[in-house]
Amino acid sequence: MKHLHRTHRWLGLLAALFALEMAVTGLLLNHTDALRLDERHLHAPWLLRWYGIAPAAPGPAYPVAGHWLSQWGERIFLDRRPLPPAVRGPLLGAVAADGLLLALTGQGLALLAPDGALADVLPLPGAARPRGLARDDDGVLLLAENGRWRLDGTLSHWAPCACPAGAFAPVPPASLPVGLRAALAGAATPGITVERLLLDLHSGRLWGRAGVWMMDAATLAIAILALTGLTLWWRRGRRRRRP
Repeated sequence: MKHLHRTHRWLGLLAALFALEMAVTGLLLNHTDALRLDERHLHAPWLLRWYGIAPAAPGPAYPVAGHWLSQWGERIFLDRRPLPPAVRGPLLGAVAADGLLLALTGQGLALLAPDGALADVLPLPGAARPRGLARDDDGVLLLAENGRWRLDGTLSHWAPCACPAGAFAPVPPASLPVGLRAALAGAATPGITVERLLLDLHSGRLWGRAGVWMMDAATLAIAILALTGLTLWWRRGRRRRRP
């Protein structure tokens, strides 16, 4: 009987912390939708390192009409807002025209509203190998390794430009403001959702294979704890019923 009491007590101590952790994470996971846990992202550097996620590498940035277009990894941001997936790097240049922001990428010329809404993506002319965009009094120029093209007034067609090869230089990238750069360094890196962190804590997968086995052992300990508790209760009841 003493051995059973001792086993019950030590299993209880060992299982208490695991049971508390599983209860708290399980309770939170039951309310994922209400708490929007699948929408909340964590970007702590130590947590990203634990999951093997590398920070997004900064690319070129261009000031345009009071805004900033910048590339981080494959993603392109307008100020702090990510642009739609249709607009992705490499970012090769940016200018403003007719109230729109024009972002040159390897896929084409993205026409953006000042709030980041995508108006259109204009394909590049022919087999153009773009180097950047330029502006002159007559509008927007696409500078490429194999030629130069001018964007018409409707921002919908390219026409070959007879301008001399060295007449224009691409609009150069610039350095992002320190505050914006720091904010984007975190926002551009894929974070870990709170839901995933809680799931990994609940299952023990956060600690790898050893964590899974540890949680399995804790679950088994709780089951044994329940069985030993029932056994002790049953034996105590039998002793009380004896004459």
